Amino acid sequence: MTNLRHLIIRNLVRRPVRSIALCLLAAVLSAVILAGTCTVQSLDRGFQSMEMRLGADLMVVPYAAVSRKNFDNAILLGNAGEFYMPGEHADRIAGMEGVEKVSSQFCLTVAETDYCDVPVSLMAYDPRSDFTLKPWILESDGEDKAGTGAVIGSRIDAKIGDSLSFFGTEVKVSARLDRSDTDCDTAVYMDRETIQNIADTSGDAAFGERVRAYDGKAVSSIMIDVKDGYDVESVRNDINIHIKKVRAVQSQHVLTQAASGMGGVSGGVRTLMAAVWAVCAGVMAAVLLFETRERRREFALLRIMGASGRRVSRIVCGEVLSVCCLGAAGGTVAGLLLVLTGTGRIEQWLSLPFLLPDTAHMIGTVLFSLLLPVVSGAAAAVFAAGRISAKEAGILLREEE
Repeated sequence: MTNLRHLIIRNLVRRPVRSIALCLLAAVLSAVILAGTCTVQSLDRGFQSMEMRLGADLMVVPYAAVSRKNFDNAILLGNAGEFYMPGEHADRIAGMEGVEKVSSQFCLTVAETDYCDVPVSLMAYDPRSDFTLKPWILESDGEDKAGTGAVIGSRIDAKIGDSLSFFGTEVKVSARLDRSDTDCDTAVYMDRETIQNIADTSGDAAFGERVRAYDGKAVSSIMIDVKDGYDVESVRNDINIHIKKVRAVQSQHVLTQAASGMGGVSGGVRTLMAAVWAVCAGVMAAVLLFETRERRREFALLRIMGASGRRVSRIVCGEVLSVCCLGAAGGTVAGLLLVLTGTGRIEQWLSLPFLLPDTAHMIGTVLFSLLLPVVSGAAAAVFAAGRISAKEAGILLREEE
C-alpha cells in the first residue's frame, strides 16, 4: 500500500499539467455547486421569510410612492420610503366593509448611525394596533412585547435595555426583531411620541414639517388585515375607488410576482450548475481517456512486471481521486467565502430577500459540493481505467506500436 501511494504521488508530480487541470476542474465544480445551491436555498428561505413578514393582506401607500423605482420590491423589503398621506385614511379604512385590522406606520428618515453598517430607517408605529411586527419579535423586556421603547431590527448593534441616540434623543431598546433579511433588519420602530421628540430636538426643520404634516397625523403606510370570507381584491378595489391619492397593494399579488422572479433566478442557477457539472465531468472523462491511452506502454510494462489489471485501475483511480479531493476542498472553501462575503451584493443585485441556509442545510451543501467532484472524477477514472485494465499486456504493446 505504501509503494502504491508513492507511485501515485510520483505520477502526479511527473504530470503537473494534467494534475493541475483536473484539480482546477474539481475546484470550479465544487465552487459553482456550493454557491449555486446556497443561492437557491437562500432565495427560497428569503421568500418564506417575506411571506411570513407580510402579515397584512393589503398595504396602502401614498400614490406618489408608486412612481418610486422598484416600488414592488421596496414594499417586499419593508420600506415604502418617505412618502406621506393623512392619518385619517386609517380611520376611514377601518370602517369599510371586510376590514378586520388596521395599523399605520410613519417613516421619519433614513440615517447613518454607529449602530449598523448600513443606513437605518427610523419608523413610527402604533404598538396597540400593530399586528405585523409583533410576530417577529424575538426577545423583549416585557411580556406584552409592545412597550414604549424602541423595537430594533436584527442588524442593529444593541441589546435589550441599551439606549440609542438619534439626533440628540435617547431611546431605550425594549424589543428585538428576528432576522427577516428585509429592510426591517435595519429599522428602528418607535411610538409616535418618540418620533415627535426626535424631530423636535434634531433642529432639522424638515423633520418637524414631516411629523406635523396633515395636522400631525401623517402616515407613510397603512397595513390592513381582511376579514375571513371577504375577497381581498374587492376590498383593495373599494379602497382605491373611495380614497383619493393612495394605492392599495395586495400582498399576495406582489408575492406572486416575486415568486415568479425568484423561480426564474433559481431555474437559471440550477441550469448553470447542471451545465457546469456536465462540462467538468465530460472534460475529466476526455482528459483521462486521452491520458490513459498515451500511457499504454507504461501500463503494459506494469502488467508484464506482474501487476494485475485491478492494481493498474487502482493507480489510475488513486491519482484522480487525489487531485479531485484537493480541488474539491479548495473549491468548497472558495465557494463558501464567496457566499458569506457576497450576500449583501447578491441581495442588492436581485432586489429580493436573500436569507442564508441554516447550519444543518449549510453543512449538507458543503458535503455535497465536496462529494460531487470526487464521485464524478471517480466515475470517469473507473471508466478510463477499465478500458486499460481489461486488455492484456501484449495487446497494449501492439497498440503502442
